[in-house]
Amino acid sequence: MEQANLPALMKQAVFGSGSESVYLDGAGDLVRVTATITEADGAAGTVQVQESYDLSDYGVPVSIVAPPADEVLPFEQFIQLAQDSQTA
Repeated sequence: MEQANLPALMKQAVFGSGSESVYLDGAGDLVRVTATITEADGAAGTVQVQESYDLSDYGVPVSIVAPPADEVLPFEQFIQLAQDSQTA
């Protein structure tokens, strides 16, 4: 990941090592993603996160409403808050 052509803030958001699997249906549509990420933390030991999500209803209309401005923050601020929480 360090060699990927990503902005520095994106590289900071990616941590540990892991694997990801994707599943396609007969039409070639993505229907499931599973991931396992392992992070070695000297003080806490090893932390492992497992996630899975399913996708469906391709082609069905959706209605999306953006959240109010006071409920969002820039990615840079998100990273800073995440870093601050690790040192608190």
